[in-house]
Amino acid sequence: MPLQPIPLELLSLVGFSETPQTRSVGLFGGGLRRNKEGSAVPKSGAVTSDSSGANATTGPEDNRTVYPCSIHHAGRVGGLYHLFAESAEVRTEWKQKLDEAINIRAIVQESNKVGAWERMRSGCVLTPPGIGV
Repeated sequence: MPLQPIPLELLSLVGFSETPQTRSVGLFGGGLRRNKEGSAVPKSGAVTSDSSGANATTGPEDNRTVYPCSIHHAGRVGGLYHLFAESAEVRTEWKQKLDEAINIRAIVQESNKVGAWERMRSGCVLTPPGIGV
């Protein structure tokens, strides 16, 4: 089943103030990608050796601080999603942009209403002229 975007009406921001976590670089690919043959090669710009020429390790001892944020998808296939930003500033920017998108969507939805439903009178039924009740 292909993944679909989360409609903004079903998206709520849950946790954007959680404390930073330390995660293994291995979670993020460790600066390696796979070539056609399936062997690991460094990503462009990744540091793979030190000044002595020795290979840098990308094992579990290499750690990175990440800043978690959580969103909730209220749809039938939704749930809680945890995302990790690389800095507190990036996480704050994500939150601002999501808040802005949700607010703009709400304004657009409100302005697209056809009309307001009004209750005329309790027990009143409108019938075309010439038809008696």
